[in-house]
Amino acid sequence: MNKKIYLLLIALLAWSMNSMAQTAEIESVTAAPGDPVTFDIDVASFPSNVGAISLFIGYDPNVLTFTGTTSGTISGYFVNNMTGTSQVGIQWTNPTGQGIDGTLLTLEFTYGALGGTCDLTFDAGCEFTDITLTNIATGYTNGNIGPNPGVATITIGDSLAVVGPVSMDLLGAGFSPDVAAITLFVDYDNTVMTYTGFSSSVLPGVYVSDNSGTIGIVWSSTSGVNLNQVFLTLDFNYGGVGSSALDFSGACEITYLNFITEVVSYDNGSVSPLGTSYLLSLPDLTSPPGNPVIFAITASGYPADVAAVELFINYDAGCLTYLNASNGTISGFMVNTIAPGQLGIIWTNPSGQAIDATLLSLNFQYLSGNCAVAFGTGSHVDDITLTTFPTTYVDGSITQATGGATATMPKKVAPAVGQMVEFPILVSNFADDAGAISLFIGFDDAVLTFTGTVDGTISGYFANYMPASSQVGIQWSAYPGVDIDPSGNDTLLILQFTYIAAGGYCDLTFDMGCEFAKTDLTLIAVGYYNGALILGTKFDLKAFLEGPFSGGTMSTALTPFMPLAQPYSGTPWNYAGTETVTAIPADVTDWVLIEVRETTGGAATATAATMVGQRAGFMLDDGTVTDLDGADKMLYNLVISDDVYAVVYHRNHLAIMSASALTYSFDSGYDVYTYDFTDALAKAYLNGQKDLGGGFFGMVGGDGDGNGDINLSDLTLVFVPQFGSPVGYWGGDFDMDSDVDLSDLTLVFIVNFGQITKVP
Repeated sequence: MNKKIYLLLIALLAWSMNSMAQTAEIESVTAAPGDPVTFDIDVASFPSNVGAISLFIGYDPNVLTFTGTTSGTISGYFVNNMTGTSQVGIQWTNPTGQGIDGTLLTLEFTYGALGGTCDLTFDAGCEFTDITLTNIATGYTNGNIGPNPGVATITIGDSLAVVGPVSMDLLGAGFSPDVAAITLFVDYDNTVMTYTGFSSSVLPGVYVSDNSGTIGIVWSSTSGVNLNQVFLTLDFNYGGVGSSALDFSGACEITYLNFITEVVSYDNGSVSPLGTSYLLSLPDLTSPPGNPVIFAITASGYPADVAAVELFINYDAGCLTYLNASNGTISGFMVNTIAPGQLGIIWTNPSGQAIDATLLSLNFQYLSGNCAVAFGTGSHVDDITLTTFPTTYVDGSITQATGGATATMPKKVAPAVGQMVEFPILVSNFADDAGAISLFIGFDDAVLTFTGTVDGTISGYFANYMPASSQVGIQWSAYPGVDIDPSGNDTLLILQFTYIAAGGYCDLTFDMGCEFAKTDLTLIAVGYYNGALILGTKFDLKAFLEGPFSGGTMSTALTPFMPLAQPYSGTPWNYAGTETVTAIPADVTDWVLIEVRETTGGAATATAATMVGQRAGFMLDDGTVTDLDGADKMLYNLVISDDVYAVVYHRNHLAIMSASALTYSFDSGYDVYTYDFTDALAKAYLNGQKDLGGGFFGMVGGDGDGNGDINLSDLTLVFVPQFGSPVGYWGGDFDMDSDVDLSDLTLVFIVNFGQITKVP
């Protein structure tokens, strides 16, 4: 932050000395919490031949939610909400150049329901150039947002602290003097400091509770209080290492004696080390996938007697692969991989030394995606007396570069043993002809046997299986060069393998040394996306059915009557699956039908048209959905590339769909997608389930014909004809106790009459 301010002061000084200097300014606004807000980016005094613009606008996602942009003097730009770095990135080019003075464009946000304040900043990397790509010196003026003057505010300040007690005041302003009820939730990092208590002379009888990093505050009175003062103080014990935000969250609410709820802006606070001059920082990087990246750990502000450094570096192992470390101001350190995605670094020098500048560099192979690279709990820097410096740790990140040339291998499901499997190498977005290609494709030769290649857009290459390194090497050159993606997305060549008897799964990786070059042998920047051979995709789902539910579990009364074949072949499901068993496994409540939908959009776009798979399986009495063995997760012969949503169908309950994309993991050769509907109403899309009590939520019963609507047809065409039938497996048995009787009518159907499914 100090560096940004310093650069900004230099830019402003240059502007003050030259009234014609180019300027870029983000406006400052006020708003009521929950309102849409816009920020104009205004530019002035630019020449008429601006050819390229690159902007990185930083903001606080706890205060603002980015929703889009409106064109101004430029259009056709590319905008990206980079959530990993809390920035909006804007890229624009015009090879012929144009004038841009005026409102360049408008940024659109929603002001958070909890309000607060934040700056909108021009971050590192902002640049304006002319058509020759010569940089145009520009002065940047940041903007900000805060609450309207008429909006009441509650503020937690920022505190610089040393090891030991620290108190944080909650200050109110702009309230009427008759506040009668308060509900507040304040989040903090309980790895940085520990909550120890509170004090208040304003709120007699206030209840304050700490729950794993969230402090709940509840108070009410029939007489009311004046909140325009410090009304509550929260006490902590600060460990002295790292910083913690104190963020308002959840359903914060202030209500007056007349039961009117005040519109309030909640301004967050923080606790940081007092010795802010002691700083360790990791950079924010952007890279195409598949390339080596270097995270330099930079130290500043330390004296010359640093004697010990112990650091823990956390990262996403699916995003980065650690390679090695390079010396900086220290050497002789030890780096150890403690766990996947965590490095431990230890260094000592009993004599002490200066460490400012690049402490050391961590070298990774970048795979793909966006991830944080962060200092973990327990990091510390000590002097020769082993006194810990109160260090501020600035985390870094890596963001996937967008656009540009790519080389991609797909993910495929393993075929039968002995069969051939082909992996095309797909290329796209190559702006230049390729004159030379060198590829090293790694694979597990205990799983696959390389058998050859098939030409694509290139031929005449040399392909060599290198058993010592379990790689296929590919070398190719051509003069005067070849357009390797003439249609924009082409198959460079196809690798052929045989799936061998040992079976299993493996990655196919672009290894170190992969290069694409132009005819003059200058390198082409390429993003490499690895492929894989997997055993299939599993779905780890959990849901409850209202009918048989009681006290956190479900009845298995239907087990003796359940059919051995899936019951969803008829209308309205018309599912043609042939799932059958010889016996119903233990603890099964009923058959369910699980539908998988894949989309690049949000949940609203996960319609029936996006379905990529269906399977019938069992729902156990604890809500777990299993395959036909009653134990394992449901297995699909699918490869998922985009966000995936799950729909759960039951023959007499309303179907539900996940409200958000399922969580991905990889386990023993299988892609695994996980989702639990049972712990929140909002876990079902559009709250399409119901509260079952005790903190459990489940599917709504009473849809006897399964058409997604609990109406008279369920009564007249299903329940009434089956009423009083012998115990068995009936659609009208809404409580699923094997008996169609009045309890199905009075406890389920009538209660839910008129409900419809929310599945899109």
